Amino acid sequence: MLVALPADQHIANEAGFASVLQTAFAAVERDDVICTIGIVPTRPETGYGYVELAAAPLPNCAIAINRFVEKPDHATATAYLAGGKHLWNAGIFVVSAKRLLREVEQHIPTLAAGINQIVAALPQGEAAVAAAIAAVYPGLPSISIDYGVMERTNRIATVAADIGWDDIGSWASLPTMLGRDDNGNSSRGEAIVLNGNGNIVVTDQGVVALLGCNDLVVVRRGDAVLVMPKDQAQDVRRVVDALAARGLSRYQ
Repeated sequence: MLVALPADQHIANEAGFASVLQTAFAAVERDDVICTIGIVPTRPETGYGYVELAAAPLPNCAIAINRFVEKPDHATATAYLAGGKHLWNAGIFVVSAKRLLREVEQHIPTLAAGINQIVAALPQGEAAVAAAIAAVYPGLPSISIDYGVMERTNRIATVAADIGWDDIGSWASLPTMLGRDDNGNSSRGEAIVLNGNGNIVVTDQGVVALLGCNDLVVVRRGDAVLVMPKDQAQDVRRVVDALAARGLSRYQ
């Protein structure tokens, strides 16, 4: 049994998460499927992918997936939230090694061929395996498991999870962990927000003060300051690219 668990996630309800995993394990053993964990959405998030369910989610039950949906616009995400048949794709999945290898053979045959070459070297010892990896790996297709297998297989299900999950790589998730004041502002470090609502302020030195600002993300780290509207936070990669283009990668 294999379990893929991304590291950049926050889970508040650990006992609930353990229960959800047990349900996923049972579905994998019983039905020989790939079982993902779908997070019950709490907001119309445009920075996450979604899974569309074949039926309404039930507690402690694996439900078939109709399709994976890429990051939606705000209107579509709002409709997903209201409809009740879409879950956030957390990138967590459970699968048996045999099922995963079969899916790779079917959907990414070039990768399967490379794996088989490496496996064939196993009886010859560690040196032979290392040599096989060095020879084979550079030529393998660069494709994620989501695109290569998950979105192509018909043997997939999901378990709905309401466990206080958030992707800590998303600025929108920080209020869940940092808390909010009476005006919906969240902060870490020395921050002052006056006459403002829904801001996120993070500083590792000095004081950051906001006056009359709403729905901003303001980050100070060392000599670098980032200011952006919350609804554009998912585009922060553009800033990273711009810094690199100007020879300023040291500020990333």
